[in-house]
Amino acid sequence: MRSVDYAKVKIDGLHYVREVSDKSGQRVGYLLIDNKNKPVKQVYKYLLRCKKKDGYEINTLKRICYDLQHFYDYMLLNRLSVELITYEEFHEFIKEYLKIIDPKFRTYDCIERSMLDKVPILEIYSEELRKNVVSINKNDINTGGLTVESIKRIVDNVKNYLIYLVTIENVEIGIEHIFSEVIINVNRKNRLLGHIMKGKNRVFTANNILRAAGVIVKGRKGIEAVEYSKVFEDDEIERFMQIIKKNKNIMYYLFFYILKISGARISEIRALQIWNIPQFAVKTDLAQLGSDIKLVDKESKLWRIEIKIREDNPSDLQIKSNEGRNIDICDKEGIFEDLLNKALMYRKQILRKKRKESKFLFINRNGDRFLNPRVEQVFKETMIKANLRERLGRNQLVPHSFRHTYSSGFIKNLDNKKVELGLRVLSSQLGHRSIETTRKTYIHFFKNDYIDILKSIEENRKLCKKD
Repeated sequence: MRSVDYAKVKIDGLHYVREVSDKSGQRVGYLLIDNKNKPVKQVYKYLLRCKKKDGYEINTLKRICYDLQHFYDYMLLNRLSVELITYEEFHEFIKEYLKIIDPKFRTYDCIERSMLDKVPILEIYSEELRKNVVSINKNDINTGGLTVESIKRIVDNVKNYLIYLVTIENVEIGIEHIFSEVIINVNRKNRLLGHIMKGKNRVFTANNILRAAGVIVKGRKGIEAVEYSKVFEDDEIERFMQIIKKNKNIMYYLFFYILKISGARISEIRALQIWNIPQFAVKTDLAQLGSDIKLVDKESKLWRIEIKIREDNPSDLQIKSNEGRNIDICDKEGIFEDLLNKALMYRKQILRKKRKESKFLFINRNGDRFLNPRVEQVFKETMIKANLRERLGRNQLVPHSFRHTYSSGFIKNLDNKKVELGLRVLSSQLGHRSIETTRKTYIHFFKNDYIDILKSIEENRKLCKKD
């Protein structure tokens, strides 16, 4: 394929992204508009699916739309359609086009981009675009262009979009010749992530074409220890629970309470299902409850949360590592049982009022399942009301912090003589593939005498080797 000299080519406008708001002014979505000021229908349908079926939050949809804008600009400049995209074209998209465009050139919610007569590229490529073009590496970051991480994200988003076009819209694109296939455990029904071939689970990866284009794909980072700042202090979690208790939807109180006492992941709790609710007077007969939450022993008040792999779950409810497990909870004071009873009564009223049915345990006031953006919003609102605004943030407290807080509390209360056994129990509860993952992630949360604990662990390891 003959490359376009993007520094010299004259154009009749590019694509641009338009924000869509509802009557109240709240953002509800994004549109990709072509240089003729018409929406790109395929992108619109794809983003709508990402929002409704997969539960993508609004900022994620925005990022995807801007990433697809790059791809559609490239096709426009090269007079291509998605059906004509081959390995060679996609390789050039990465190596030639994404490298030279100026990421700082932005026009938000206007038609200025549709009236451009020249592609906004980096100044260093404006005179002799094809001279001494080197592979993308760390040095290119200093030129002001897209970073390696940004390029990889754009390519992954375009890849997922092309897979959607093939699997859902039946567009003929040779994606199997563009991307490599690797065998992994994936949700069989999630056609956007994987597909079935000869009875095997396969998923497409863009790593090989990225490497071929000179983009260095970094390997997975090692296990990092959780920072203390990402764990609730005792008084902080108490204040949070006091405020969430006042939420009109008791489902949120139960939801965050389960996170607090189980160490489960957010998506795992959102994915819990229920199929039979036997009534006894004004309460639910919990012993006969048909749900992923079960009363194992009534006398000891032992409960079990079953984290299950379900092929028909949407992608935002996938279980990490595609492995199910059980989480046991001891409810001595009966708090969990009382909350569950109240939540089930509330759930029944909502579904009856909205004339809906739901297989999911946790539903909102409209009778729809919990989505992650709303959970994060409720978490943020509760933190602010609990006077914990300064503790909000990626390196501070987020909903996932309940998992870290549970784990650190579990470890701090371990009997020194039963450390190894305790870690195995915790590792199983958390769903870690290896006890070493648990150890490396939370080892610094041991008591002050953790050095002695480490020594005892080492001694146990030596004894095991002798056996």
